[in-house]
Amino acid sequence: VYSWQFPGGTPAFSNLPNPQILYNVSGTYAVSLSITNSLGVDSVSNSSYITVQPPIVAIAPFAENFEGSFPPSDWKIFEQNSTYGWKQNVIGGYGNSSLSAYVANVNSTSQPVKEILLSPEINFSGFQNPILFFDRAYSTDLSLNMDTLKVFYTTDCNVTRTYLYVKGGLDLATIPPNSNGGAYPDSSQWATDTIGLSGIPQSAKFGFESNNYNGGNLYIDNVNISYTTSLFSIQEKNELSI
Repeated sequence: VYSWQFPGGTPAFSNLPNPQILYNVSGTYAVSLSITNSLGVDSVSNSSYITVQPPIVAIAPFAENFEGSFPPSDWKIFEQNSTYGWKQNVIGGYGNSSLSAYVANVNSTSQPVKEILLSPEINFSGFQNPILFFDRAYSTDLSLNMDTLKVFYTTDCNVTRTYLYVKGGLDLATIPPNSNGGAYPDSSQWATDTIGLSGIPQSAKFGFESNNYNGGNLYIDNVNISYTTSLFSIQEKNELSI
């Protein structure tokens, strides 16, 4: 039997072998563990075992084009399958750059698989009508296996997620279905999606979650947080909704 104590953490106590603990304040924290079995009890403690650094916060306007190292500085990848998770690809959005982020859904041999690319914390306080916009490209295979892209925000390092955007299958596609879903987008086979951020916490991390059902490759590029002076919620590229 495991008995953990994490003073200052949430939860502060756990009986799990490998618990996940959240610390809301930076600092150095003690940890203690007692293990009980048929042979008796053994305990260990450390007064400075965990150090929590202050969060790195980016200030909007924010832009990431995935042209440098991957994942970019302060971005994180949470993956179920390291072979088919988020990687860098030598195709850029609309042909205007040379690199993007992508998930090779077409190569996955098990599904569903959830892969998350998480931004640093971004503060956009003071923005009126804040928006997140990004470029995407996707093609499904001829069997129309329905991969899905979800976008969420989190204020507790991906412990809880609030979803802002969900698209899958043909609604996500920018490339006609093809024999293996592995098509590479040309410069005309991209779309730009915009998500309104009014009414959510003004400092948050944003996640791009690929739900892989062995359909086709998914690309994203040019992630931006900015603002609009319009009261309209604009758009998939070439579309306008009110």
